[in-house]
Amino acid sequence: HRDLHSFPTRRSSDLAQYRFLSTARGRYDAVVATGDTYALAMALRVRAPAIYVGTAKSAYVAAYGPGERRVLRRAAAVFVRDEATARDLQACGVDASAPGNVIADLFDGADAPGFARARDGFDLLVALLPGSRERAYDDALLLAGALARAAAARPRLGGVLSIANGIDAMRFAS
Repeated sequence: HRDLHSFPTRRSSDLAQYRFLSTARGRYDAVVATGDTYALAMALRVRAPAIYVGTAKSAYVAAYGPGERRVLRRAAAVFVRDEATARDLQACGVDASAPGNVIADLFDGADAPGFARARDGFDLLVALLPGSRERAYDDALLLAGALARAAAARPRLGGVLSIANGIDAMRFAS
């Protein structure tokens, strides 16, 4: 964990990240890759034990493919979103576990301030998680549209939009 501050800043190019990771060999005890297997492939450049936290894939939506599984087998530890994904990967020789969904489990739950107000009038509340990249604004519209169509059949269905750090809440509001 030495020199963590020297990692390239957000929006740096893949080439700059590749160069940094290649020069970081021997400087870290372990590397954590969060997101997709591309992040893990990049992290493996450090040649330190790599820990993978998968947020992008699930057996329910898009299963890990053969190439991704090959990369995952090289990780010292693999944590995925759900038990079904862990079982699928285990069946293919990846030592994966599913301790929880690092995205959805960040939700504060029913004790969070404002939750009762958000839930008021709804029988079921759906969390809308559009992400943290520039496309989150368009993805939020897509998710809200899907929720509106579902609510047409189930009027007491509501939704709460998660706004990630770095995303402009006022832009969502407009």
